[in-house]
Amino acid sequence: MNQSLTQLARQNFSALCTIATFLDTRGYWTTHREIALDVANTVHCLFEELAWADGRLHDRECWLIDALIEGDASFNAQLRGCFASGTSQSSIPGCLAAAALHDSIHHTSFADLFLNHLENLGRLIVMADATITSDELAAFQAHFAKLRQAIASAETHESSV
Repeated sequence: MNQSLTQLARQNFSALCTIATFLDTRGYWTTHREIALDVANTVHCLFEELAWADGRLHDRECWLIDALIEGDASFNAQLRGCFASGTSQSSIPGCLAAAALHDSIHHTSFADLFLNHLENLGRLIVMADATITSDELAAFQAHFAKLRQAIASAETHESSV
């Protein structure tokens, strides 16, 4: 796999981990799930939805998985565990909920920043095999529409409370 694409994937994953850690440090973690596990599940869910959208897992997509789970940091270890177990989440990620909560209180844009890095990672997943199919594009759009709707629903709930 192209070394620069691998580096981009690692940078986006690292940024997701950094944002989640920052939100935890600031006290905005709203779930009982461990942050490293939450970020790992978020990335695993994204990968499962996008990499399989065209009906098969390509070698280059496997190389991208390997690039992301290399290393010994807790986030990488949790990601390795998610891929090994096949577990995936279906609800709004805790890290995204924490970002939306922080944004609603401090008028920041951490949810958008988190989604931006997640979308960049998603683009790399669908581009990994050098061909973007209509099924992959539809899966990408549906995945992020679902996440954005979940954030909008959470923000509406917060403002009505």
